[in-house]
Amino acid sequence: MKKMPVLRRIVIMMIVIVTVFVVVNIMWFYMYISIYKPILNNPKIVLDDSESSKCYSYSFDTENTREYGFFLKSPKYLKFWGCLQMSHSMIMSETGGFLDTGRNVDIVCYPKIFKKDKLFIRVFSNDSNEFRLIEIRVDENLELLSDVTYSPEEQQIYNECIDEARKNYKVFTDFFDYQCN
Repeated sequence: MKKMPVLRRIVIMMIVIVTVFVVVNIMWFYMYISIYKPILNNPKIVLDDSESSKCYSYSFDTENTREYGFFLKSPKYLKFWGCLQMSHSMIMSETGGFLDTGRNVDIVCYPKIFKKDKLFIRVFSNDSNEFRLIEIRVDENLELLSDVTYSPEEQQIYNECIDEARKNYKVFTDFFDYQCN
């Protein structure tokens, strides 16, 4: 077998590296243009001016007079993760706890380009002495996934919160104009 000259190996390696870099750039650009650009063009989205956050956010009162915060974290260059989130606005006390009590059901979506989006129902419960957060992974119809094992507590919370989650998912999709797949 003949050995390939060193210079030729280097050239071939450089061509492979450049090709991979170009393909990754095209995939990132496609994801950004197809998922995040239409959302960012939404006039309801307002850039958060804080230096520490690259999130876009907006709050408003819906027809049921609940106030929500909407957050969009668009992926940085060549990063393939971003997040869309609809959360209830909660008021903090001066001592650091939350003034709101009860249970809030929020929606969180991590859009993907080559596989299903990761969609969660996020449940915050806040009673007089405990603050809890539970995330329940669901499909695009807000049904439990068949390939995930849920604890009895997660199943119970899901059953208790699914009606509110469906209402909130409608608010989520209407605001972002994005349907999770």
